[in-house]
Amino acid sequence: MQNTNKTILLVEDDMALQRVAKDKLVISGFNVLTATNVPDAMTAMQNSSIESPINAIWLDHYLTGEQSGLDLMSFLRTSPSNQNLPVFLITNTASSDKIHEYTNLGIKKYFIKSDYGLQEIISEITTVISS
Repeated sequence: MQNTNKTILLVEDDMALQRVAKDKLVISGFNVLTATNVPDAMTAMQNSSIESPINAIWLDHYLTGEQSGLDLMSFLRTSPSNQNLPVFLITNTASSDKIHEYTNLGIKKYFIKSDYGLQEIISEITTVISS
């Protein structure tokens, strides 16, 4: 399935994983914006255009800086234009309490990095944003 004109915001602090995930997403036809922290993610969201809106977010829990993915998720759900944006939590480090908080804020799906291959995650994202 081709994802031309679909944009993913990849918010991941592990630079090696970010590079590999970005490459796989691009090969799958996505436009990819990247960030390693909440301020950069918010800037990317503010700079996205009507012609190329962000269609989904790949979100890690622990990020560089003082804020976590949970801070970004909370911001998204209080912003009317981003309340329904699909967010995929992809992490190994969030506690069950944090996962519960993310679930209450409406994440689409939670992936444990070590349990899923990149292609499985990308397939799920593709399915959700194509429907």
